[in-house]
Amino acid sequence: MAATHARRPGDRRDQILDAAAEAFGRRGFDGVTVAELAESVGVTAPALYRHFGAKDQILSAVTTGTLDRLVVVAESHIGVDGLDQLTRDLTTEVLDRPWQVVAYLRERHRWAADTTRPTQREVELFGAIDQVIDRAVAGLTAGDRRCRMIAMVGVLRGVAERAPRLSRPAADAFIADAVTAVLRAAPVRAINPGRLHPSNAATWRLPPSPRERILAAALPLFRSRGFDGVGIGEIGDHAGVGASNVSRYFGSKEEVLVDIYDRVGARVEVAVDDAVASASDADHALQNLLEAYTEVAFGAADLVVVVSENRGALPRSEIARLRRRDRRVADIWRGVIAALRPELRPVETTTVVAGVIALVNSFPRHEPDALPDPSAVVPLARAFVGAG
Repeated sequence: MAATHARRPGDRRDQILDAAAEAFGRRGFDGVTVAELAESVGVTAPALYRHFGAKDQILSAVTTGTLDRLVVVAESHIGVDGLDQLTRDLTTEVLDRPWQVVAYLRERHRWAADTTRPTQREVELFGAIDQVIDRAVAGLTAGDRRCRMIAMVGVLRGVAERAPRLSRPAADAFIADAVTAVLRAAPVRAINPGRLHPSNAATWRLPPSPRERILAAALPLFRSRGFDGVGIGEIGDHAGVGASNVSRYFGSKEEVLVDIYDRVGARVEVAVDDAVASASDADHALQNLLEAYTEVAFGAADLVVVVSENRGALPRSEIARLRRRDRRVADIWRGVIAALRPELRPVETTTVVAGVIALVNSFPRHEPDALPDPSAVVPLARAFVGAG
């Protein structure tokens, strides 16, 4: 019989951090209990507390460890012409530990406003990346570089959340090359400040119904604290309808979330259909798609962020229906990109679609005052697709 060895404390700690990273990445910090984490690694809650005194300490350890590794990668390329290798090494780090990166990005709002060590390490990380970009790409302003870093983070988060079906290391090279194209894209100054297609300002709006007020109140709460961090009564109070009256309009908090998904899904579906219907060729279709989707993302930032962050909270009874719509939209994107780049294999086309949508979605996660004009994002997305 083979000898058995007890798991060393350090191994158990790493096991807890790996399990917590995936749980936080999939369901959010508030959607996971210590008891669930303990069960996932085969220990009791009291045993887990011997390694970490509280759940927030686990998140801090996940975040700090992730940032420490990324900083080492980024700083190793300062002072050399290493942009291509930097994107390759960052992509490899993300694909090696995808859920650690997703958990850090999803929950960074919990510590980003203070002066904790994670905040300082994040400054060091993006400061190092900024230096590498500045050395490699001439003519970019600080704002241009920041815009490219936001796009890069969006792509890497997107591929971390939806692991590419490409085999590795081919996936590393394929994704890194596309990210490098984004970072090297020539700057394009905003043509129509504020919107790609300005429209006449509305002179009258239908007064919001109680149902609309509930949705409007739920969106910023879900965005700032996650679905599991908000109570249905709290939503009612913020909406001005009263905690006890929400059930007159929604049977549960999950119904509120489903309504949010339906609304953003309908906006995206209409925008995508119109974009393709009005195109003269595949390149025109891509341009229309990118402009239309960017306008939706920038114009409904709370909707887009809540949808992308809370998929795991959807009721099972609704998932199949919502996925059918998502698949239909994704099929349109795949068809356009396949027509533009016929040399890509289907799995590569799917990876490009996931990455370009994640690239655009990364911008609404930032404060409105810090956002670039949407017209500056479209060229970066075209560069990622390979149609710059």
